[in-house]
Amino acid sequence: MFSASWCRACAAMKPALAAAGPGFEVIDVDANPDAVRAFRVSALPTLVRMAGSRETARASGARDVSGLRRFRDEGR
Repeated sequence: MFSASWCRACAAMKPALAAAGPGFEVIDVDANPDAVRAFRVSALPTLVRMAGSRETARASGARDVSGLRRFRDEGR
């Protein structure tokens, strides 16, 4: 998940990310501008689902635990 410390929606998702289980990496946009450019992130929070080095799904906006798990497992 692309996130920032100043993003309220990102902060609100932290408990849901912890509860959703493994499979999520949080990338701080302020500390990783090259990743932001490479993935063309324009909104926060942004989830990018990867299979190897290939992007298979993308979503922006806050999600609850079930939404995070659905994105991780099904890409939607």
